[in-house]
Amino acid sequence: MQDIIKTKHGDIAVTETGSRSSETCILFIHGNSASSQYFSNQLNSETLNKYRLVCLDLPGHGQSSNATNPNSDYTISGYADMVIEVIEQMELFDCVLVGWSLGGHIALEAIAKKARVKGLVLTGTPPVGPGLDDMPKAFLPTETMAFAGQELFTEAQAKQFALAIVGEKQNISQHLLDDVKRADGISRKIMLENFADENSAHSQIATIEQWDKPIAVLQGENDIFINSGYLSSLNWNNLWQKQIHFLVNSGHAPFIDSADEYNKVLDSFISKI
Repeated sequence: MQDIIKTKHGDIAVTETGSRSSETCILFIHGNSASSQYFSNQLNSETLNKYRLVCLDLPGHGQSSNATNPNSDYTISGYADMVIEVIEQMELFDCVLVGWSLGGHIALEAIAKKARVKGLVLTGTPPVGPGLDDMPKAFLPTETMAFAGQELFTEAQAKQFALAIVGEKQNISQHLLDDVKRADGISRKIMLENFADENSAHSQIATIEQWDKPIAVLQGENDIFINSGYLSSLNWNNLWQKQIHFLVNSGHAPFIDSADEYNKVLDSFISKI
């Protein structure tokens, strides 16, 4: 079921599946230039359908409208405010946030802003910044990384970016490519420029060092963007099972290219909190 939630940041498309009566809700937040369609293997999962499953499209992405106020809405802080507003309007209190890539950075900012959630799952998201000091340690240098803040894509660049974010062993489906092409290009530019300002949001490293609720890190071992050693070097306050969970033969989006395994590990985490 898809609905539109009207917020001060724009009209937000929300897809909901699973059990509406479940006491546990999982709220999925997608990455840069993607949409809720990227989580179709979770929204339609037999393993996860006992939970209430909700996924939103960020402003300027998927079926959501473009941002009401781009200069503030297309920032980590603005996106996090939107997530909190959706949680409050839909009464998704004490949900588990699953943030992928940009979505993980948004989730970290949301919990720093005291979003009422009970757990966090990060995938393809190294806690960094705001500011650029941690970037060289956290991210691997790749040509495609430069596209993350690029306003306009050629057709070839859109396909290259889509392939990179889902993992190049996948054949990118047309609807996922269409999501990359649909995304409001200025959102990429504003997000990255704003995040370079060290005063633009809360410290993500301080957040993971201080948050007292459980955090699971489910990471593709072959992620071309992320330095896995950086993830392991951080001082996580409440890291689930005290380890980073690496999914073998998986890239930046293990919930796509290793969906069954990802869903099993996600279920295991959620059943314990």
